[in-house]
Amino acid sequence: MRRFVLATFVILFCGLLAVLALFGPWAKPHGVGAESQPEPTASQREEPSALVEPREGSRTPPAAEPAPGVVETRVEIPSAAIAGSVRVLGAPPREPVSLKLLAAKDSPSQEERIATAGADGRFAFEGLAPGFKGQIQVPRRYRFAGTQPSSRTLDVEAPSERLVLELERRRCLTGRLVSRLDGAPVEGASLRVRTTWPDGGQSSSSADLEAHGRFFLTLNDREFQRIALEARTETGLQGTFQFERDENSARPRRR
Repeated sequence: MRRFVLATFVILFCGLLAVLALFGPWAKPHGVGAESQPEPTASQREEPSALVEPREGSRTPPAAEPAPGVVETRVEIPSAAIAGSVRVLGAPPREPVSLKLLAAKDSPSQEERIATAGADGRFAFEGLAPGFKGQIQVPRRYRFAGTQPSSRTLDVEAPSERLVLELERRRCLTGRLVSRLDGAPVEGASLRVRTTWPDGGQSSSSADLEAHGRFFLTLNDREFQRIALEARTETGLQGTFQFERDENSARPRRR
């Protein structure tokens, strides 16, 4: 009897150990999808670092200096100007004067520049290369004072910033081109001029057209008999105007 009880006790004790091995707190996970997870190391348990703003009074570390042997260079391109003032018969111009700067024939750049002398007569051509050579050209209705024969151009060289351009007016026929439809000024028209002389001869020339439809036709010292002015625009506007010399007046008469 004692043996039977002892054997029973041993069997129960082994069963208890088996249950504790399967479901106790130190038991490993079992079942579908369960995987053992290794315990993180000390470095893995550290929290991720965050950006820390500098405190007041803290110093920012200096920027890295260029590596030895590296030289920083800055290239500055020099420039010059041609500037001054325009005077007509010794006084500032009564109207804006358009000046054109033409490069010399042997210049690498043949770009044309335009500057306008306003009521104070001042003008400037800036951003030129030092040593630039060229000519200043004035409109046909002007000429440089004291030039024989009369000339519309003047040789210049950069830098020149105190030029005084003394001009004289030439005889010219002036007027405005306006649209017959609404009376608005006609801009950008091409003008062709045909002059008839007292002996019956004819010659062709062109006229200057400036802002607001204003045109200027230069007259030489020779007396004309008739002037025909033909104007055309790219938009299709066109017109022909004739002027005859009035024997009793120095001004031409519109036909």
